[in-house]
Amino acid sequence: MIRTNRSSDVPASPAAIGVSPAETLRSDCPGWPSDVAASYRQRGYWQRQTFGEWLTQQAQRFGTRPALVSRGQRWSYADLDRHTDRLAAGFQALGLVAGDRVVVQLPNSLEFFAVFFALMRLGVLPILALPAHRQSEIQSFVEQAEAIAYILPDRTWNFDYQPLARTIQAQCTSLQHVIIAGESQEFCALDHLNRLDPDPVCLPKTRPGSRRLLSTLGG
Repeated sequence: MIRTNRSSDVPASPAAIGVSPAETLRSDCPGWPSDVAASYRQRGYWQRQTFGEWLTQQAQRFGTRPALVSRGQRWSYADLDRHTDRLAAGFQALGLVAGDRVVVQLPNSLEFFAVFFALMRLGVLPILALPAHRQSEIQSFVEQAEAIAYILPDRTWNFDYQPLARTIQAQCTSLQHVIIAGESQEFCALDHLNRLDPDPVCLPKTRPGSRRLLSTLGG
C-alpha cells in the first residue's frame, strides 16, 4: 500500500528539531508490549539471560565439542567463550562502553562470532553491515548511529577494504577506531585486541531485555 501525505502531516526529521540520529536510535526504538513479553517468558521462548551469559552456559555444558568450523579452523564452545572474553577485554581497553555503536562488516568467519558476542558482552550495539556494502552504505550507518568504531576485514571477495576504511575514517567525525581482521597496516589489529589477558578485567553486567543489536534491512 502506498500512502500519500500532505506536507503538514509529515513529522519533522530529528535534525529539524535538534535531535541527532543517534539520539533517536537510543530513545525511539519500540519495545515489545508488556503482555506479549510476559507471555514469551512464561512459555520459555525468552530466557532471562543475555547472549553473553548464554554463550558461557553453552561453553560450560559442551566444553570441547565443536561450535564453529571455518576454512580448516575449528573452535570448541570453550574456545569461542575464551576468545569472546579476550576480545571484550580488548574492546574495553580501547574505550568502548555500553551503549556505544560499532559497525561490523565481517564475512561469516570465526572472527565474526567472537566480535559479535564480545560486543554483546560489553553492552555495545553492533550494526551489522554486509560485505558487499560500500562507502554510501557504511558512511550512512556510521553517521546515523554516530558509531565510534568500524570493524572490517583487510580483504575478502577480492575486494581490498583498507581504502574504504580510510575514506570512512576521513568522512565520519564520530569514528574513533578502525579495527581490521587481518593485515591492519595503520589501523588497529583485531588480533592484537584478542591477545590481551582478560583475567584482571571486570566486564560490566548487562541486562536481559535491553537493546543489543541494530540490524540493516535491504529492499
